[in-house]
Amino acid sequence: MEFMNEGTKYLETDRQVLKKGTQEDVLSAYEYDYRYLRSTDSDNKLQKTPDSILNGWNEDPNYYNSDIYDWYIFLKGNDKAIGNVVIDQGSIIIDGISSLNVAYNLRKEHWGNGYVPEALNTILEYMFNEVGIGLISCGYDGDNIKSKRVIEKIGFQFHKVLNDKGYDCVNNIHVDQYQYIMTKEMWNERKKAKR
Repeated sequence: MEFMNEGTKYLETDRQVLKKGTQEDVLSAYEYDYRYLRSTDSDNKLQKTPDSILNGWNEDPNYYNSDIYDWYIFLKGNDKAIGNVVIDQGSIIIDGISSLNVAYNLRKEHWGNGYVPEALNTILEYMFNEVGIGLISCGYDGDNIKSKRVIEKIGFQFHKVLNDKGYDCVNNIHVDQYQYIMTKEMWNERKKAKR
């Protein structure tokens, strides 16, 4: 199914504003300690510098006209980005439908408040029912159980394990990657069931 990229549209939830980011927002959203990214006890620490964080991102207006959707998460009344949600080309094809892939990031001090599920529910509604996407994939690497909980809470269904396809950047090893999927039909059935 072909779709027209409607772009990273300004969206709101009860507690959040979801919108395009600036370089300052990118730096704010990705300002974290990698030891917590994978829920590991490793003492290995990766240094993140503004240049390495911004690698591949720029303020070129065509960035948001490509096949990338990139929302930065702001709490209402606060102008500092606490995370982001990116949707770009996925690798799963089911019944002739190609997926888009969703990934997310949230600053550690905001974990456990339901911010990612809240943002994803709004973004997925937009992607499935306004943009017209038929299939979205999502996944997590290794033992990132917190990410698994978020994915399952949203309603994604397990699809398959890709052995040694994920990467644990703290311990510098390949790990299994767990892939999940959500179709437009699954999303809309889930919405009906919640009414």
